[in-house]
Amino acid sequence: LIRHNGRLIGGMVNEARLQNEADDISQWVVLMSVADVDAAAATFAAEGGEVLTPPTDVADRGRMAIVVDPQGALLALVQTAEGDPARHQPGYGDFLWDELWTTDLGGATAFYTGLTGLEEKDVEVEADRTYRMLSRGNEPTVGVMPHPFEETRPVWVTYIRVEDPAAITARVEALGGTVYLEPHDRPLGGQVALIADPSGAGIALQTWSFESEAD
Repeated sequence: LIRHNGRLIGGMVNEARLQNEADDISQWVVLMSVADVDAAAATFAAEGGEVLTPPTDVADRGRMAIVVDPQGALLALVQTAEGDPARHQPGYGDFLWDELWTTDLGGATAFYTGLTGLEEKDVEVEADRTYRMLSRGNEPTVGVMPHPFEETRPVWVTYIRVEDPAAITARVEALGGTVYLEPHDRPLGGQVALIADPSGAGIALQTWSFESEAD
């Protein structure tokens, strides 16, 4: 179990226990909440995806399945037993955002909007450049963008909110990790960096300011 300031925020699993014969899939896994995990897993299989671990009861958490979408991105589907955790404004060290890097922007958008009922919205971030969000009402939920690295499989990327990404990237290699992208300004806002731990699991570091925070 992974906790931040005493609050449970995630977990770590030995991938050998996932009961599949896939290649190395070391990564941070995005959990997508669905109303019926069995039906959602069946949709993944029917639409050209793959079910790596079939829907399974997970203690008090609910019911979960590990799947790969039709474009090849791995994620987990979860049907929570007691409802989804309350949303809160992410602090430093909290998970900030999830984003799909895909080779088929239109196909991925159609698949996930059909699966979840989320609405597609493109936000202009620069002249002649937009960023796609999937939202529920006025609440942005996830981002979808063309994969920035050629010849790399589609992937869901998790962002952690940090105050100083350069201070973190400076320590990564000494700890056995890899810095894929040094901190740089992001058109959508803030600074972003991309790192991987010794297992190869990548994660993004992002600075972000909220209007509700004092200057």
